[in-house]
Amino acid sequence: MSRRTLTVPQVPERALRVAVLSELPTPYRWPLFRCVADDPALDVTLLFYAKSEADRDWGLVVPEGGERPRVEFMPGRTVRVSGSRSLFFHWNPGIGRRLATGDFDVVVIPGWSMPTSISAALWCRAHAKPYVVFSETNALRSRRWWVRAAKQPVVRTVVGGASAWLATGSLSRDYLVAHGARADRVRIFANTPDVDALATAVDAARPRRCAVRAAHDTPADAVVALFVGRLIGAKDPAALLAAWALLEAAPDAPWLWIAGDGPEAKTLRDEAARLSLSRVRFLGSRRPSDLPEVWAAADLFALPSRHEPWGVVVNEAMAASLPLVLSDRVGAAYDLLHEGENGHMVPAGDAAGFARAIRNIASDASLRRTMGATSRRLVDAWSYGPSVRGFVEAVRIAMTPKDRATAPKTDGHT
Repeated sequence: MSRRTLTVPQVPERALRVAVLSELPTPYRWPLFRCVADDPALDVTLLFYAKSEADRDWGLVVPEGGERPRVEFMPGRTVRVSGSRSLFFHWNPGIGRRLATGDFDVVVIPGWSMPTSISAALWCRAHAKPYVVFSETNALRSRRWWVRAAKQPVVRTVVGGASAWLATGSLSRDYLVAHGARADRVRIFANTPDVDALATAVDAARPRRCAVRAAHDTPADAVVALFVGRLIGAKDPAALLAAWALLEAAPDAPWLWIAGDGPEAKTLRDEAARLSLSRVRFLGSRRPSDLPEVWAAADLFALPSRHEPWGVVVNEAMAASLPLVLSDRVGAAYDLLHEGENGHMVPAGDAAGFARAIRNIASDASLRRTMGATSRRLVDAWSYGPSVRGFVEAVRIAMTPKDRATAPKTDGHT
């Protein structure tokens, strides 16, 4: 291989005008977008496809207009497809006109699942406008051959036409490279909360630990495993109920808290009653501002998802200094879970495996403390700072021709 000088393009005299497309504001993405917009090298306009989706009621208020960043909600339609997991498809027919009038230097596009995203990528290609593809998609979930065959042309067109790429982690990075991205132009833009702020809030809530447990009829000295998420088939909380049917026979069995709501809520409650699970508590839906005290009252975190491209809740659990028990379908597990050091990975759907892993952690207080401290240390590398640097680098790289080499990654991720 010939030697080439590795350089990142210099920031021009004015800030780069960047259009960031996003499906909708979320509690973990909106603050990170604001941090990106604070970088003086960028002049950011956020174009959201929708204000919310039917099963994602976070109570998040995002004002339109503003300066850093400017926020616009694009007129359009949303179609919902229900199944094992709810899917929402957004179509905003004016996206091409908005990009044309914005005089943007670079466009950042969230993958290829939404008609609006595909339309934006095609517009950029037709107008020689550099764009960055941001994706959390990975190859963990097996898809039927005809689905793969139908998607391949779209994926390769959208991914291959980009000038730089943003991935949430190593699995999504590998997926992008496999579909036409250049590895040296991929940067990490994590799905993450504000790690330091969340850790501070959890620490502040720890004095209320006993009171929170009492409110949920849980002994102060019990070991509590926590699930946080929507109660849908894709996240498979039923696997935890099956695991607790195996665990509750022991006198020192841990307790399970299920925080969340969704279409499977009644089914899960009925199943817990059928199995006579006396140590399972359903906490209901919780807003992000209410969660620190729940994190503080827990001892370990479990996520048995059958489909989870990343799982920002894993970052939250680690910020709360909790050990992890994750299924092998959780994308975050491949970057954030160090087997035996801060938790265990279990095959999705393996209730007995979850029972063993949870029992191992629950039965050893010293191990829980060590694993929790390791979680807290590891998640620091996935906080806002590295992601902002990765985003800025990707946007600057997109301004250079593809035949030029780019600098090594400086976001701290491997």
